[in-house]
Amino acid sequence: MIINTNVSNKKRHLEEPEKDNGSKNKALFLLILCIVLIILVILYAIFRNFYKDFNYLKEDRSEHLVYTRYKINKQEVPYVNIKSSSVESVNKDIVSFCNNFKEYEKVTLTYDYSINGNYLSLVIKVKTNGVNDWEDLYFRTYNMNLKTREFVDEPTLLKYFKVTDELVYARIHNKFVEYYNDEVNKGFIEENACDYDCYIKFRGFNDYTEDLSFY
Repeated sequence: MIINTNVSNKKRHLEEPEKDNGSKNKALFLLILCIVLIILVILYAIFRNFYKDFNYLKEDRSEHLVYTRYKINKQEVPYVNIKSSSVESVNKDIVSFCNNFKEYEKVTLTYDYSINGNYLSLVIKVKTNGVNDWEDLYFRTYNMNLKTREFVDEPTLLKYFKVTDELVYARIHNKFVEYYNDEVNKGFIEENACDYDCYIKFRGFNDYTEDLSFY
């Protein structure tokens, strides 16, 4: 009995290349997929770093949005780290304001900033000591729309946060009442000798809304 194996061998030879091509295609697909995923991860990292902490706005990405760039009379002066012509003019105004106090022997200059939605607010606080160490306080505030990179005036800021003049007046009034009651409770003021109206006049306030700075 003779068994012919030529047919099965031919079939085996024909099938094996098909299996090899399928494996190669699958490996190539996985390689391309890995490369695409790596590129996407790199792009995401670049995009995230670009927008993290408003880096896309910054003049110097290694620094915060507001930082101390130099000092006046050993006091830290804030610098707004944003690329904009309006910001450039504001930074000059900050230096000009702080220079007003460089000749004072006793002066403390501090600043603080915050971001609320699309708005950056910066406040500079200056405390000087004059005759008999009487303290004088000065404030300078700046509010900026981060989308437009433009500084906004106080009415625009109040309108954005839906704060009315009446609400501002009420909050200040309530805070002064708290101060007055606290000093009465601590015995610094005799209520019978000086009521709230007397207290306000002694403090030199005729109108709560005078010389307000919003931050």
